[in-house]
Amino acid sequence: MENRKSQDQAEALRAYKEEEGFQEYVSVLDLPPRSEVHESSKKQTKWKLNILWIRFLFILLILLIAVFLSQPYWGEWFGTFQSENPIIIDEQPLHDEVTVERNE
Repeated sequence: MENRKSQDQAEALRAYKEEEGFQEYVSVLDLPPRSEVHESSKKQTKWKLNILWIRFLFILLILLIAVFLSQPYWGEWFGTFQSENPIIIDEQPLHDEVTVERNE
């Protein structure tokens, strides 16, 4: 009996109805205008982002950054990027060439 009573989900609703807080019939003339009821829903706009969309946008951002940073190397990788007027900069090497001769 105790188990059956704890499974009764409508008990709170029956108690509310007995206290006469529940009206079965509502007069249509007593209702507020539709514009007043829906006015509050127009003001609130909630954006729900699913975790999948957040992951997608994060990966897309990382890919865009990688493409942007790898742009100077595209000519070397694909071999199709040749400018008509190449800029030649004489750079000094960052290393020295050393040769060692052996006397045997």
